[in-house]
Amino acid sequence: MDTELTSWDIECIQRAVDFGRRLQIEHPEINVRSKRGDSLAQIAEEFRIDPRYNSFTQKEKVEGVKYALFGSAGNFGTARYDGLILLDSKNEMLEKKIHKHYQDRNGTFRNERRITTEQRKKFGSMGGKKSYRTSVGIFALTPEEMRQSSLRAIQAQGKILWSLEQIEEVYALSLSPDYRYGSMTNNEKIAETMNMKYHGGENVRTASAIHNILKKYRSSLKEKVN
Repeated sequence: MDTELTSWDIECIQRAVDFGRRLQIEHPEINVRSKRGDSLAQIAEEFRIDPRYNSFTQKEKVEGVKYALFGSAGNFGTARYDGLILLDSKNEMLEKKIHKHYQDRNGTFRNERRITTEQRKKFGSMGGKKSYRTSVGIFALTPEEMRQSSLRAIQAQGKILWSLEQIEEVYALSLSPDYRYGSMTNNEKIAETMNMKYHGGENVRTASAIHNILKKYRSSLKEKVN
């Protein structure tokens, strides 16, 4: 199955990763909701009408919650960071080490030395705040630098990206009676037209690729309406 990513797909991933990092800094408490059993969509719903996040689609918010909880691998020019679940686990391990240290040292562990939940939350967000203040990782890249980095990553894999112009042309062709039979889109004919116009007749775009890109583009149009 043809699953090649478009530049639009990559930008959505980058924005979701960016949103995930912001959630780690501004709302580390979402980890508690995750432990409670709330789904990614349920957690993201909390931010649906928050004016601070109006620039993100709801789908990007759901993906952002996932990145915030489980971390980012740093693909497509994005920042690599650990998720809140892992950070919380590390903090618990740190607390156990400190607990053991004072037990070994004093024979007892005084309550005032115990790391509180609030302190663990603070530790979990310190790394993200420092990255934001010092402009490292994703915060050090301009949108254009992120786009160029993504393009280089895809091109290094030998793939040919869709341009927005090409995607819009595919959508326009799909509405033309010349590229339909009944209620169905003639994806194979659209692929032939795109290959002749943009790829010297080489079989770069397939019927499957046309189907996938149309599905994604139509979905994006619905999200804009909603």
